[in-house]
Amino acid sequence: VVKSELGWYRDAAEDFQKAFKLDPSDKVAKWGLQWVKQQESQAPLRVLLLNGFQRMSAMNTTYVERRTPENIILGRESYWSLDNQHVIYWSSQERRWKGCRAVDVPRISLQASPGCIGAPERLHILSPSLKGGWFEWNGQQWEKLPMSGVTSFGPLPAPLRIITLKGFWRTAVNTSFVERRQLEFCVSCRETYWSVDGSLFIYWCPKESRWRGSRSQDLLKVQQGESVAPFGAP
Repeated sequence: VVKSELGWYRDAAEDFQKAFKLDPSDKVAKWGLQWVKQQESQAPLRVLLLNGFQRMSAMNTTYVERRTPENIILGRESYWSLDNQHVIYWSSQERRWKGCRAVDVPRISLQASPGCIGAPERLHILSPSLKGGWFEWNGQQWEKLPMSGVTSFGPLPAPLRIITLKGFWRTAVNTSFVERRQLEFCVSCRETYWSVDGSLFIYWCPKESRWRGSRSQDLLKVQQGESVAPFGAP
């Protein structure tokens, strides 16, 4: 139950499965298996960031969890880089998480664990213990890198929203604006929306209780409370 609450769904299912095999009449184990499956199906996907690798610097990037049947590797979820070039998977042979190129995934089996980076043994990918001490293959042997590992992890954020404006006599305003939620772009604790070329942004103005638009160079003034805006909503 604790593992499931930590988000370690496959580990929890594995424990309940072992208990069920030992005693098929164990109602708690049977309930646990069903409960963990339900928990996993309803939980948001996780995203994690790796950093600190030297020879394999391309592995220093963001990975998003995949749980669909075609992306389950050796019974566990896998994590894929945003460019789909690298994968983090659980090696049941070595009892640790490893990273490899996406093209090497077909080679993964109970007998083969291709990889250019690897975590310490017997630790969960979402464990705070994996924030350092990963290994990198240097061509001849595994080299431990004390500062390499999972820099951060958490639920996959909701997709960014995109809005499109039209009908303004200022033609530059008639374009698409993409949401930005990072703290440095927020105004009055709210998200802002930026034009594709980054020259304009739309923000919520609490003084006027409406959305307004301004130039990118005026962001700091707006964040400080000034109402600088060449266009706005009703």
